[in-house]
Amino acid sequence: MSRRDAFAALAWLQTVYGRDMPAEQATIYLDALTDIDPDGLAAALPVIVKTERWFPTIAAIVEAAAPVARSPEEAWGAVLARIRRLGRM
Repeated sequence: MSRRDAFAALAWLQTVYGRDMPAEQATIYLDALTDIDPDGLAAALPVIVKTERWFPTIAAIVEAAAPVARSPEEAWGAVLARIRRLGRM
């Protein structure tokens, strides 16, 4: 997921839960959210707001986004896209 998409998701969650977070905490959330599949996060957000009473932890967001399975081809495409974006380690 792009950082812009992660920022939009985080801003949406902050609006829904009526919470502003410190910049340092927002950076940690953004770094973690960029590792999540965009489709998984899009599907998870409505579930999160219906099931989480308080602002969700990173772990809760990742867990909610996990059930969206990818085909092997989609998963490999995501790996290649991440390598293009971040480079090889």
